[in-house]
Amino acid sequence: MLVDMSTVVVSTTVFLSWSLERKVRRATRRLYPYLTESYGSSSDPPETEIPMCTLKNFPHQIHHTIQWARDRFEGLFSNPAELANSFLEDQRGFHKRLKTVAIGQQIEMIAALTKALIEDRPTDASDCIKWARLLFEEYYQNTIAQLLYSFPADQITSQGVKFWSGAKRCPHVLKFDASKEEHFMFVYAASILQCEQYAIEPIADKAEILKILEGVDIPEFKPSASVKIAVTEAEAKEAAEGEGDDAEQTLDELLIKLAKMPTADFKPLVAIDFEKDDDTNHHMEFVTAASNLRAENYDIEHADVMKTKQIAGRIIPALATTTTCVAGLVCLELYKMIDIDGKLPTVQISRFKNSFINLALPFFGMSEPVGAPEKEYNHIKFTLWDRLEISGNMTLRDFIRWIEKKSKMNISMLSSGVSLIYAFFMPRHKVEGRMDKTLKEVVEEVTSRPIPPHTRGLVFEATMDGELDTVEIPYIRYALPHC
Repeated sequence: MLVDMSTVVVSTTVFLSWSLERKVRRATRRLYPYLTESYGSSSDPPETEIPMCTLKNFPHQIHHTIQWARDRFEGLFSNPAELANSFLEDQRGFHKRLKTVAIGQQIEMIAALTKALIEDRPTDASDCIKWARLLFEEYYQNTIAQLLYSFPADQITSQGVKFWSGAKRCPHVLKFDASKEEHFMFVYAASILQCEQYAIEPIADKAEILKILEGVDIPEFKPSASVKIAVTEAEAKEAAEGEGDDAEQTLDELLIKLAKMPTADFKPLVAIDFEKDDDTNHHMEFVTAASNLRAENYDIEHADVMKTKQIAGRIIPALATTTTCVAGLVCLELYKMIDIDGKLPTVQISRFKNSFINLALPFFGMSEPVGAPEKEYNHIKFTLWDRLEISGNMTLRDFIRWIEKKSKMNISMLSSGVSLIYAFFMPRHKVEGRMDKTLKEVVEEVTSRPIPPHTRGLVFEATMDGELDTVEIPYIRYALPHC
């Protein structure tokens, strides 16, 4: 008996991780070719995001400080390097993209770029250690001091209640102490990651690091009354947009600074992608130390490396009993797909089941999978599982004629992926310039990149002109001639 395993697609989605009582709820969602909808037919609800003002100024749970630390990792070791490399590679394209975002984002991008290429650029490993020490001062001393200056511990709101009450925890500044493990670990991990970013050999010897730290000059910090701190999401959004006369002036000054930058002297940076499972890369050391130090600022209980890894990496633990149960349910569905000749079976969709289980209750529920929605053109019905296929060395003109002959309708638009190949509203000279080129040449021209040698075919989507409205037809797979 032969079983075509390609005819079975099964997804197991965890909806709820275990708690102290180890309650686990899981669902198995079955997708069957030519019967059910696909993964793209529906989407899960968006994850609840932590408000920006909570992350920046008012954390009250360890989840908040871990997410903040995770964002700091990206903002220090990943995004600036990618930004700098895109600028060094194509300055004209960088300025073009810059104009497409809000002025607040433009200021943020240019400021991050100048910091990465000029202000924070180290010459050796000792500079990285000094930078990490000043970073500690900025995050856990100066920022908190400014927050307490703007909102003192005893401040009363206009409603007559304490500002620092409820979910708002009143923070306190931290004084750096190299003898404390997490204080030292923050500096140690941050300095190594910055060395990696700038391709510098790091200093790993603790005694040498402590000696360098003793000589770091810490500038005196003075809070400013002009600093505005967002208390609500509306204020945070307004600050992010950064509109106003001051923003225009700041942007102009940054653009002048950018124009004077000696880019010929700069080498590309290394963008560091966060990897939680490598214990030698210092990523989790940085995130754990950064999170726990911020938690200390706000008197939030610390989290160890494993808990931090679980939250930062969005790991959802699973129980063996639940996994086994899910595997058994999948096997039951697999039996329904077995056919003696190895072809797609003709089992009715009502025979298949989606399963929902919660072993802690216990609860077992089943429902029928959602069928693939049907569409129609010229009295021909099709679903997302159907497609039209064609091969041969075809020009765009031949391809359009073939589609129109096949569908018995005039084509309105033709696209490949996110690239628009043909449209009725395109300038005539542009359309005619493409018509006698091969499909491969047209796609490479529109996407501005060559088609990889291993690509066996191209997928096109066409929209046709119907009697009253536009009409969809199945997607078209064009097999490249060399395959």
